[in-house]
Formats: sequence, C-alpha cells, structure tokens
Amino acid sequence: FTDTTTSTPLGTPTLTSGTATQSATFCTAGDHSITAAYNGSTTYAASPSTALALTITASTSLPSTTTTLAASTTTPTVGESITLTATVSPAAVTGTVTFYDATNSPSVSLGSASLTSGTATQTASFSAAGTYSVIATYSGSCTYATSTTTSPTSITVAP
Repeated sequence: FTDTTTSTPLGTPTLTSGTATQSATFCTAGDHSITAAYNGSTTYAASPSTALALTITASTSLPSTTTTLAASTTTPTVGESITLTATVSPAAVTGTVTFYDATNSPSVSLGSASLTSGTATQTASFSAAGTYSVIATYSGSCTYATSTTTSPTSITVAP
C-alpha cells in the first residue's frame, strides 16, 4: 500500500484469502491517493489497484507540548562554541527541534536536532559581539502539537 500523493509506503500486509488490510496514520491534512499492488506469484500475475481518494481533515485536538531551552553558557566569547539544549515535554514526543537566533526579524536558524527522550542539542557560535535572543521550536508530530520556548534565552557574546 502506498500514499502516492506523498510517495509514502504505508505497509506490506500479508495476503489472506485474497484480502490484504493495512491501517495508516496521516500526518498531513488534505487529499491523498492510496494504491495497493499485488506482486504476483508463480500462479498469478502481478496487478495494481485503482487509486482510492481520501480527504484527511486536520485534528485540532493534539496534546500540547512545552519546550524549554538552556545554554551551556550565556556569556561566550566571539567564535566560542556553546551547546544549546531543548527539552520538550512530555518526553515521549518525537521529531525535531530547530534553534533560532530571534534577535532580528526574520529569525535565523542556528540548526536543527532530533529529539531523544525529549531532549535535543545543537552547538552554535556567534561571529560578532553583542546580545542575542535564542529560541527553540518543536516541530510537532502526528500525535503532539508544536511548541516554542515562551521567552528567549539571552546570550551575551564578548569580543
């Protein structure tokens, strides 16, 4: 089974008495086209299905998350690497966190990191002295809502 709209394989279930059943979770709302294909055997030829059109509506009831941010130091010198650590709760969340320098608009990405047990880390350095406002944003998932740190972490970079 394949979601041909997103080119996402949905699974390869076992064929039993001429029927295969597959459950799926869709993370994106909108129109999806689902196909199935029988690969054939020594007795029967391979055959594709016609597409099944599905319209997925967005869920408005995803559980909320909270993202907090910490820095290994808030007073580095120019060019010194620091470690930014985002913690997203609940710890069961999956996905990525993107770290931003939000000093100016638009914000500038400092990088992204995958969550492991609710924690993501990213190293960063700053090329000029000054005060920077750093935030972290959790991307969300099929099962949890997005979240951003409620207030920026201030990083004061010395020459």
